[in-house]
Amino acid sequence: MNCLSKNIEPILNGSECATYQAGVGPAKAPMASGSIRLLEWDTRFFGFPCARIEGLQASGSQRERQDNAARVISDLLDWSKAQGIQFIAAKIPADPALAQALELQGFYLTDTAMGFTRQGTDNLSRPELPNGFAFQENPDDAETIAAAFSQLFWDGRFHHDPEIATTTADRLWQEAVKNQLSGEADFSLLLTCQDQPAGLVTIAKTSDGGDHGCLFIVGLREPHRHKGLGGILLTEAIHLASNSFGQLEVETSTYNLPAIRLYLSVGFKPVEARVSFHRWQGK
Repeated sequence: MNCLSKNIEPILNGSECATYQAGVGPAKAPMASGSIRLLEWDTRFFGFPCARIEGLQASGSQRERQDNAARVISDLLDWSKAQGIQFIAAKIPADPALAQALELQGFYLTDTAMGFTRQGTDNLSRPELPNGFAFQENPDDAETIAAAFSQLFWDGRFHHDPEIATTTADRLWQEAVKNQLSGEADFSLLLTCQDQPAGLVTIAKTSDGGDHGCLFIVGLREPHRHKGLGGILLTEAIHLASNSFGQLEVETSTYNLPAIRLYLSVGFKPVEARVSFHRWQGK
């Protein structure tokens, strides 16, 4: 894979256009539309320009929606190639027309997920922690904690992409945990066992400008799973986060049945199925 490193610094320094929009039909009522945005963190991590397609939508019959969405994606790809972008991600509702349009343009499926939401803390009592366990809000020492949870994520879209080595996907998640604890998250809760990291939840404010929070990291280290600790950790996080957020959102893979059962058990409601796609170009 040829890294276009000469394009990285101009993009990160803001001298390149950061977003691009495309549509088919009238501007006020397009038959299909979408946008692409450069991803600063991903670009720094991988060492070459990365971007994400967002807000992809189309109207009409199944075939019309597929064809018009494909035209929008083609336009976005033309712009991305001019920017030297090598990796593009896309997350869409589980819509066959949009998925097929992405596949027609060289994207491939990397994950299927279900989104959940929860409001308030009604009917959610706080269970007692077992002996030896404790909570720590907004813990310090992000480096040590991130290392402890480096194997927390074994699946997801990066681990499912055959173009990304497992060690790279592991390192990406470790960096993501460290960044969350270093200021990206608005709230974090660490569960410890005998003063050692056992579980972690981080919550960051969503980009919609409201009072919604997104659970970014939710997990337990392997020795502490299947003991009821996940529900205890998540319940405590929900209660503490309710002081700042009116609604919480979370997402997990559709095949991660233990996580789905956990979210349902503490009052989260399913709202939308989503699918993730990747595309590599400029190899």
